[in-house]
Amino acid sequence: MFDTVFSGDSCADTLAGLLLERRRVCPALRAIPVGKSSCGRKIQAVAIGNLKHPVLFAGGLSADDRISVLLLLRFLWDITDGEDLSGIKASSNLPKFFHHGGIILLPMANPDGFEIAAHGVETAGYLRRLAGNIRLRSREPWRASATGVDLTRNFDADFDLEAAQ
Repeated sequence: MFDTVFSGDSCADTLAGLLLERRRVCPALRAIPVGKSSCGRKIQAVAIGNLKHPVLFAGGLSADDRISVLLLLRFLWDITDGEDLSGIKASSNLPKFFHHGGIILLPMANPDGFEIAAHGVETAGYLRRLAGNIRLRSREPWRASATGVDLTRNFDADFDLEAAQ
């Protein structure tokens, strides 16, 4: 179901399409504009429930961490199966939970890294020279952002939800 995320022309665009598709099934799901990557790609997040004190689920920090992206997408599909009018799985305690609490799902925090890993440093735009120099110094698969930051070790999670909305 989610195998196209990493095989298309743009990982970030494919993810955006999947999240838009899911928002059609689940009207309670909201898009959260997190911001843009260093290369200008939109960082996609969705939220559901009462967001006064949300729980953040972030994946895709490292460009070689496809499993966290896939797990968060699977989780989102599982809890928003469209059993009731809101699109939330009604046969569980989720509607009650989302009345009091909420979650933010950020499946791919590092869209630039995923593009570089999948399609090469040319996808880094104005940062392609920097990314190319970083790539030359390492034999390991690309993990970092376009600026060479490994987000698994340097992730500022001081997320301001009010500023994002």
